[in-house]
Amino acid sequence: MNPKPSPSGSSFSKSALLKIDQITMKKFITYYPIYSEKLGFVSKYSSYVLAPDLKRATKKIKERNLDEQIESIGMNYKESDLINAVNLFDLGNYKHCMHAVIFMSYVLVRAGRVDPSSLLSDIGVIHELLHLITNCNTNPTSYIRSLVEEVQQSYYSLSH
Repeated sequence: MNPKPSPSGSSFSKSALLKIDQITMKKFITYYPIYSEKLGFVSKYSSYVLAPDLKRATKKIKERNLDEQIESIGMNYKESDLINAVNLFDLGNYKHCMHAVIFMSYVLVRAGRVDPSSLLSDIGVIHELLHLITNCNTNPTSYIRSLVEEVQQSYYSLSH
């Protein structure tokens, strides 16, 4: 996975950079259809991309390869509006963390950014989170957190 590069040499704190992002970036709400071979059209689901303008938002949704459409243009957002699997992990909310990781993984796979086997293997993030959820002799280690962080950074590089 290719994590989003951080600004090098910056004297800004992470929170200051987020505030700058919130001024320059807008949240574009998207929706995408889900189809089933057995059922046909199932439903439409919502997501978002952050971009400074409609042109860049459109480029991001094309790269995500979800057949997304933009539903609302250029909304302001708060940090709490964004998917944050690492924060959910740190709070011990492993079920919601896994839900976020699975969605992020789906987007990354559709975009061709990650090999599904790296997510699903015996040492993959989804497998390890499932161990935590089922209390299967696994503790919330820094290794598992680093897997969650890697997926999130890759997703952010595609969606933020």
